[in-house]
Amino acid sequence: MTTPLKTLKRKEIYASVYGDLGDLSQAVEEFIELYYNPRRLHSALGYLSPGEFEQEKAEARSDVVSAASMMAFLGR
Repeated sequence: MTTPLKTLKRKEIYASVYGDLGDLSQAVEEFIELYYNPRRLHSALGYLSPGEFEQEKAEARSDVVSAASMMAFLGR
């Protein structure tokens, strides 16, 4: 398994050229927000990635809306 720091160094730091420390800082921040955080599993999300967590929430909301619609239809 590749560690997050190794991935950051290999995919971002060693693969790019930076004009100054500000460029490096911005590139690392973007890497973390766009590449690392969306893919890593979060214990607070039940060990799902943020994308998987949001997808499960959307599916659950859809199920609730469908059930409520069915109840409203049958209740008429």
